[in-house]
Amino acid sequence: MKFLLILLLASSFAVTKAEEASPAQLKVMADKDLMPLLQHKAILEAISAQNKKKLSLKKIEAIDTKWIRTAGYDDFMRKLMTNDCANILKKAMKKYNYILEAFIVDAQGAIVCMLDKTSDYWQGDEAKFTKAFNNGKGEVFIDKVRFDESAQAYTSQISLPIVKDKKVIGVGTFGVNVNLVK
Repeated sequence: MKFLLILLLASSFAVTKAEEASPAQLKVMADKDLMPLLQHKAILEAISAQNKKKLSLKKIEAIDTKWIRTAGYDDFMRKLMTNDCANILKKAMKKYNYILEAFIVDAQGAIVCMLDKTSDYWQGDEAKFTKAFNNGKGEVFIDKVRFDESAQAYTSQISLPIVKDKKVIGVGTFGVNVNLVK
């Protein structure tokens, strides 16, 4: 019985993995669907406004510490989920069924808007930010495919530089169900 269960799980895994989008397909989807989305006026304005605040790393880390320690949501987090920038992400999630999560960060990696609370506020020390921001040069970063228990799907995070006036001002990260990308 145990062997049969393992065999069934293995065959299920093989079918699911075989149906997942290739890195090339994910790059095409990102260029076609997500990059244009990140040029929306509300997103560019939100990032520009936050960048102008020139928050110190000490202040960002203090917000990050409070963020991590906060169970559920506080008013600050709710604001990041309901601002004009977040509303654009919500519309994109409805339009593209493969988007499971999304958030936008400024030039330091601090959250500007999001669909749902992230594990931390400061993304600036994570590969999804450092590789996509690429010291201000910008680059598409497609992370490894992983099985997401909460979504019960194979997912990848795709991070894209957000450019305004030929300058990288932030990064957009999208968690996508790779089985739904065509």
